[in-house]
Amino acid sequence: MLPESPTGPPSRALDGVVDRVPVVFALCLLVLAHTGCAGQSLKHVVQRDLPSKDGLTCRGYLGWNSTQVQHVFLWMSGTGVYSSAFIHPSVEDALRVNPAAYLTFDKPGIRAPFGDPAKLRVNDRELEQYTQAHMLECARQAMTWSEEQFGHAVHFHLRGHSEGSLVALFLYQKLLSDEPLLAARVSSLVLSGVGLEPFDVLIERQLSQMPAEQGGAIRAAIQRCDWKALKPRLAVSCNYLKDAYARPSGRAVFESIALRAPPVSLFVFQGNNDSQTPARYARELEAWNNQVGHLHLTFRFYEGAHVGGPPEVKRELSDVLVRFSAPKPPDS
Repeated sequence: MLPESPTGPPSRALDGVVDRVPVVFALCLLVLAHTGCAGQSLKHVVQRDLPSKDGLTCRGYLGWNSTQVQHVFLWMSGTGVYSSAFIHPSVEDALRVNPAAYLTFDKPGIRAPFGDPAKLRVNDRELEQYTQAHMLECARQAMTWSEEQFGHAVHFHLRGHSEGSLVALFLYQKLLSDEPLLAARVSSLVLSGVGLEPFDVLIERQLSQMPAEQGGAIRAAIQRCDWKALKPRLAVSCNYLKDAYARPSGRAVFESIALRAPPVSLFVFQGNNDSQTPARYARELEAWNNQVGHLHLTFRFYEGAHVGGPPEVKRELSDVLVRFSAPKPPDS
């Protein structure tokens, strides 16, 4: 959950973040410098404020090339003070060759011109208020927005990293319970850096892995609810932590989804050297699913950390998304 500090120029990573060794342990990070973004080449790009809870909004971004969109990729990234107003590299090939659209949104309090995320503007008061509940509502509103644009027959693919993976799981679980017809049009969840522990356990584990002085300073900031100190060190507020601590773990959500035995394809990319969301929890989930879970759940373990992977794994991720968004037969 703690943001990293950039130490060099950005490169394309598995999860779209900077390939580098973390300065501090982080559940997720996305620090962007000004880079050429694939979104600049899309034929159509629209933006909208998506309503969330408590009067907050998320800035939404929707782009496409095809004249008849059949698939929508909803990309959700992690915590940190940055903008998602760009095309995630893993989706570029799918957008180029398939009838697919790209949908994403920023946290409350953040917005940027699409294709130029480095020019973000931050409303600090709004950013302090945001929680996973706000992100969940924005994700659901984003789906409605894309249906208004492309109709109610499109298929959705939830692509998440770190916090975004948790929001994708919460969203799909809620759809299964409350909106089964819409849930049936979610064809896949493609996740990376998934937090499977209870959130309070995850945070404490990460803090305990830090130098004592550094971890102690963050614990003290949490106890004081000191947003000025938490923003650069944790990138989330006490409100965020209170909401996240009350939610089921990622592992529990997988188990809840499995009770309904949905046909959705679930794909998890997991670095073996991930200190933020360790691979052992993903391996335990894989073993459970092989025995009793019965989910259509595929794991791809690779030699890498929370924010990066070898070129062949990035290629596999892109190929998975191309395959999932291939044109549907006319009678499907």
